[in-house]
Amino acid sequence: MIKQLHTKQNFSTAKQLIILFLMILIGLTVSLFITSIIGITMYGKSFIENPQAINNNIGFLKLSQVIQVFFMFFAPSLIYLKHFGNETDYKILLSPKPKSLYIIALLIIIISLPFIEQTAIINNQLKLPESLAGLENWIKSGEKELNELTYRLLIANNTSTIVVNVAIMVFLPAFCEELLFRGVLQNKLTQWMRNGHIAIIITAFIFSAIHMQFLTFLPRFILGIALGYMLFWGQSLWLPVFAHFINNGVALASFYYYQSTYPGINPLEIKLNESSDPIIYISSFVLFIALLLTIKPIHKKVIMISN
Repeated sequence: MIKQLHTKQNFSTAKQLIILFLMILIGLTVSLFITSIIGITMYGKSFIENPQAINNNIGFLKLSQVIQVFFMFFAPSLIYLKHFGNETDYKILLSPKPKSLYIIALLIIIISLPFIEQTAIINNQLKLPESLAGLENWIKSGEKELNELTYRLLIANNTSTIVVNVAIMVFLPAFCEELLFRGVLQNKLTQWMRNGHIAIIITAFIFSAIHMQFLTFLPRFILGIALGYMLFWGQSLWLPVFAHFINNGVALASFYYYQSTYPGINPLEIKLNESSDPIIYISSFVLFIALLLTIKPIHKKVIMISN
């Protein structure tokens, strides 16, 4: 404990954040090294040198994703909290909330779907200047390849595969990403900048950018803001974790619905409905904001009752 306090005293919050980002980069490097060793051990050196062979090995890709999430998001968070965590950090990790807030978090995700879909349409319609046409084509090409790869990762013909996909694509990122981005990064930025709103926006930007999917940057950025306010006003990491889980779960359920309804078609390439009634997504936006704003007074009421 004395050593931990001594460590905190010797590093400013800014230096702690730099250390956090360095740990994330180191975690990414370690994950790539470990997956390479596993690939060489199991399939030979030629396998690692052949991107097509890697993309065709679904089991290896899923294992790689688990390793990357662990070393890039989960491990840096734990190490950071161990050496630089304070009472505020631990409070949001260990603070459960009343069922009413989880119901609101669920409603926020479900009701925001039309609005989020509209932001995805706007994002897809954005065009870069002609001088950056090459960059735009590279982004679209990369997004198409990623969609095809994600489709092969998610495709499932039996229950066991669906269960594995739920664990890897829904539960794991919901917990590990929220632990890092909201539980550590946003929380520490709030303490450093003394402004939770700016911390939420910065964290949401980094959260969306780190996924390297620029055609869906805007909807993910808005989701990050919503998750940030769930933590900021609800004062519990478990609210954004739950909401993130629901968001990913809805996306995966939609994928399997389209897979069963339109077999042979990649659900990730289905064009979004641009003819939606404006009243639908405007109402979705208004209710989305209204529900977010109810978190703070409900949390205050719970605190008053508990005291």
